[in-house]
Amino acid sequence: MDVMVIRGIHGLSALIRWSLGVFLLPKICGQRTDSENSQSSSEQRKKTMVSCNTRKQEPVMCVSLNIHYSKISGSSMFINVSLKISLLVGGFNRARNAAEVWKFFHNGYADKAAKTANQARSEAFWQFWEEHVQATERARRLAQQVTALQLAIGKRHVRAQNDITDVIEQGPRVTREFVPCFAFGNWTGQMVPNAARLFGTAHVTRAMRWLEARLVTDDTAEPQWLSFTQLYLDYQMTWSNPGPLRVQQQWVDLSSRPYLTVATIPFRTRVRWFRQFLKAIWKEGGLQATMDQCRPASQMIQAYVPCFALPWAKHAVQIVDSWLGQELTAPCTRAAGALKALPVPKQCPELRLLDP
Repeated sequence: MDVMVIRGIHGLSALIRWSLGVFLLPKICGQRTDSENSQSSSEQRKKTMVSCNTRKQEPVMCVSLNIHYSKISGSSMFINVSLKISLLVGGFNRARNAAEVWKFFHNGYADKAAKTANQARSEAFWQFWEEHVQATERARRLAQQVTALQLAIGKRHVRAQNDITDVIEQGPRVTREFVPCFAFGNWTGQMVPNAARLFGTAHVTRAMRWLEARLVTDDTAEPQWLSFTQLYLDYQMTWSNPGPLRVQQQWVDLSSRPYLTVATIPFRTRVRWFRQFLKAIWKEGGLQATMDQCRPASQMIQAYVPCFALPWAKHAVQIVDSWLGQELTAPCTRAAGALKALPVPKQCPELRLLDP
């Protein structure tokens, strides 16, 4: 009885080995199934299994089966069946432990699940994907065009550099021309009431007398560029008066407030007030004079400053320029910073006018 049982167990073990060789081994090693190899004989399968068992240097996977058999007499017997399957194909030969074998084996299932999920995507997803593909293609073409343009510019620049000769002939430098224009318009030397109410009658009366004495009415007289600094110095040297001063938001006259100290007020501030004063008179009186940022008719002021085009008396221009030559160590250029610290000039006998 025991001999028959043992023989039966051996037969069962052979059956298990055959089943594993047909179904499990092809899936692990990447071989075809038994249905695809229907023409193969049982002898070939046995040789394959024997070959897998006899290779000593090939990586193998062990499968152990515990079979329990009970005799009628009540005694029991345990038989351990151990099978070894070669892992040669599909990356299993690179596995170093059982966990890596499991990963290699189930990788195909993960790929299948990914393919299934990809095929189950909605129509909206594929439409969005198509738009993304088209946008990416447009960006790629645009990048190619930009790259090609940059390369073409670089090549053209290199060719142009090679064509340039060592000697470059330069023409005369083109500079901007400041053309002075002046017209008396409706100017008759009459009083301007709005400016008189704003700045004071005494100031406006002095300015009208001063303009009448300095402006050349001859038709042959050509206007010249004069800076507001020159005009302000001329006015002070004529009347010994600094012009209208802004004190507590009001225009005041130094003759009515002799306690004021003019030297404490910055020169540029007083020039700005005087420019506002003159422009108000000329606008109301109808005088037409061009204003521009240019170099005035002066040897001592060679900077680009705000100027008016006026047919001014030449002797007055020369006297003011001589005074500047005495006060300045050198002609002022660029920002005309040297004009910030000019003192208050005294009255000049050559320019003095009788009080109105």
